[in-house]
Amino acid sequence: MKRAKPDRWQWSAAGRILSAGVPILLVAAGPPAQDEETKRRELMTQQSEIELGFLWNADDSNAFGDFTGLANDGFYVLGNTDIRHRTAWDDPDPMNLRLRGLNLGLDSREVFAEWERPGRYGAFFTFDEIPKYWNEQGRTFFNKQGDSAFTLPSTWTAIANGTSIAPFLREVDSRYMRRTFGGGISAVLPENLDFSAEYDHLHRWGRYFTGATMGLTGGNPRAVTLPERVDDTTQTWETALDWAIDALQLDFQYQGSRYENHEDSVTWVNPYTAVTTGNEPWDADAGYPGQGRKDQAPDNWFHQIIASGGYNLPWNTRITGNAAFGWMLQNDGFLPYTVNSALVSTNFPLPRSDLNGRIDTTLLNFQVHSRPIEKTRFDLRYRYDDRDNETPRDTYVYIRNDSEDQDTTLASPEARRNRPYSFTQHHLDFEAGYEIFKRTELTLGYDWTQTERDLQEAKRVWENGVGAELYSRPVSWFTARTHYRHAWRDNASYKGVEPQWEGWSPEYLATFNPSTQFENHPLLRKYYLAKAQTDAVGALFTLTPIETVGIGINVDWARDDFYNSDLGLTDRETFASGIDASWSPIERLYTHAFYSYDRFTSQQKGWSWNDSDLNTARTLTRRWQGKDKDRGHTVGTGFHVDLIPERLGLDTQYLFSWVRGTIGVDLAQGFPSPPTDFPYPNERTRIHSASVRLDFQATEQIELRVGYLFERMSTRDWALDGVEPGGLNCGTSSCVIDSGQRSPEDTSHLVSWSVVYKFFW
Repeated sequence: MKRAKPDRWQWSAAGRILSAGVPILLVAAGPPAQDEETKRRELMTQQSEIELGFLWNADDSNAFGDFTGLANDGFYVLGNTDIRHRTAWDDPDPMNLRLRGLNLGLDSREVFAEWERPGRYGAFFTFDEIPKYWNEQGRTFFNKQGDSAFTLPSTWTAIANGTSIAPFLREVDSRYMRRTFGGGISAVLPENLDFSAEYDHLHRWGRYFTGATMGLTGGNPRAVTLPERVDDTTQTWETALDWAIDALQLDFQYQGSRYENHEDSVTWVNPYTAVTTGNEPWDADAGYPGQGRKDQAPDNWFHQIIASGGYNLPWNTRITGNAAFGWMLQNDGFLPYTVNSALVSTNFPLPRSDLNGRIDTTLLNFQVHSRPIEKTRFDLRYRYDDRDNETPRDTYVYIRNDSEDQDTTLASPEARRNRPYSFTQHHLDFEAGYEIFKRTELTLGYDWTQTERDLQEAKRVWENGVGAELYSRPVSWFTARTHYRHAWRDNASYKGVEPQWEGWSPEYLATFNPSTQFENHPLLRKYYLAKAQTDAVGALFTLTPIETVGIGINVDWARDDFYNSDLGLTDRETFASGIDASWSPIERLYTHAFYSYDRFTSQQKGWSWNDSDLNTARTLTRRWQGKDKDRGHTVGTGFHVDLIPERLGLDTQYLFSWVRGTIGVDLAQGFPSPPTDFPYPNERTRIHSASVRLDFQATEQIELRVGYLFERMSTRDWALDGVEPGGLNCGTSSCVIDSGQRSPEDTSHLVSWSVVYKFFW
């Protein structure tokens, strides 16, 4: 889609500007002359600069514009500034001033201003914008009636197998902007006190695609994607008071935030008028399709009080600690059970008008760092984290997806109680280090974590870990650091039906049999609650064999073995390695190169079964297992060379990244109706990026810059590619209409030309 283009100059004018700079770049003159006053000022004062020019983007691409604002082809203003003013070091009334602006001509602009009287008071201001692009070529057939209500075209006909909706499709960009502005003040008060206060206001607006579902069960869903509106604000504020003397430091803070969603709900007309099962909330003969509605993220508040401090003890020992007490509040009003007036929803009214949600948090940290004797180091850390969810519990007899009448009895599976999760966690770790010989230290450590949760399958989970680290610098040009950790996790018991037991109404539970009734398979284990063993090893080496060469090598490997999980995640492994090198053979030349490799592998086991026929949950032929593999290679290089000392510089960079993901599924022998598309198609992302920039110092104060960037991105994602909203294949009771967005694919060329004015203020 050709998007609306910003105002820009014609290429002919820009071409003349660019070509005018070329002869200047070819002047082989000596370095600009500098007088003694200029040299002295450079040593004592930071230089200011203002950059003004243009950017020319050759292509339309949401992927290239993501976070940059360069989504359209054409010309953009290139504007940057960094203005600094500092009084002389011996000024009796010192003052610092700074104004920095980045990307002022783009949607990714940023401004920072700061003013201070050192040792007395100061203030700052911040502003930034960042665009987020979610898709390429998304489409919808809905009309927008208002910002959060979607209707169908007047000539819309019932969707059935083979129905073409292509004539109704229109393109919709899925993107939003994030704008933040804020500031703060600080002051030095009497009696060793410091005060500071900050405030930020963040606003997001735009659109992005989300799913919307009609239907009663997993067997008859009818879903569409909606370009929902994003419009919310988040305000945060913080105040702090610090007090310090030689051996004791104390800090007190208050932090708060307010989130406000300006979109309370989203409604849409159900387009599946031809799919009827007798339970639809509409009159099929009259052609009234019914509506769907869903709530949006609720408004909420957060408050937190923090106290922290540190104290120096004898024997080279220091203790530090902090305590944070917070409370989160949410009382956004509930929507009715359904938006469809044709449905019966009065059997059991909502038990309350809003959630009246409240979570109290407590966080305590305590640390001791000590070097009581030479060559020996001890570190002890303890952390207590408690989240107490005080939200009231009630029974809600909900209506599934605006598609059925409300049940007439509380003994219904749709009579559910909300589950306000809480947890308490204790974490303790201890390290002891000893210098076994010169510039070589061995560290041994032990850590213990216990987590208690309510309303979940495992009420108590604990983890123990032991580790060792060796740091050595045997010679001045070589440093090595290696570490190993082994951990094991256990739980008191695992009750797979606990969420159901806590979530259904007491009337329904009176007939509940946990041996034959369950939502998750009894053998399934959630990975963060399951028994597991973890091993991790890593090493980092740095070498500088000669003054002009630097080399770094890193290797990290980790594996999680969920040895007691018959179903669920059973194994996970990560590996990462890399090498980077830099070389500066002469003063005028600097070059570097790096390579990194990343690998992630996971394995899981599953069991396909139907809750209406529990015998299938015991049929071995319905078992399956899957394996995910992700591989990534990244290589980069670049160099800087002064073609003419202090006059003409050249910078080049090249980056190549390749990531591949594979998903394989193995089915048990005799698996019923096996899909024909196993294994899944591979996922892939490939990026080439190359840039070059020339900097020419025309005079002491004026510098000319010319740059070029090439980027080629190619991706493949089976979840997006080939899934077209017009290519429907609906069954008698189920169908999904996607947005048709595609995997990012673009080739971008970006040219820049600018003039930089440098000065002292």
